Amino acid sequence: MQRDVLALRLEILGPQSPDTIDTMDSLASTLQHRGQLEEAEKMQRNVIALRLAIFGQRHPDTLTALFNLSRTLCLRGQVLAAIQNLQSTMKLWIQVFGKDHPYTRRLDQLLRYAASMQPLMNR
Repeated sequence: MQRDVLALRLEILGPQSPDTIDTMDSLASTLQHRGQLEEAEKMQRNVIALRLAIFGQRHPDTLTALFNLSRTLCLRGQVLAAIQNLQSTMKLWIQVFGKDHPYTRRLDQLLRYAASMQPLMNR
């Protein structure tokens, strides 16, 4: 159903509509939760590219999309890429929202988790 909604929004609203991008992001999240990580990552990267072009690097939706990609990268075992993405996202997030924002804490938790996974991935 989400794919159908996305197809309609792409057709009617176009790829740069915030509604279309939100639908694409929701589908990527669903794919991630269903374990379809390769497809989720591809879609998340598309969402990031669109949000960067439309909203810029410091927009909350762009930062959230970067966080979501990091989660997918962790799940795919691409821990180093996730850590690098999280570190750059964390710097921007703190600049925009500060250290005490709840999402800043979520980013920090995922960064710590990814860092703890790195030695296991190097075996």
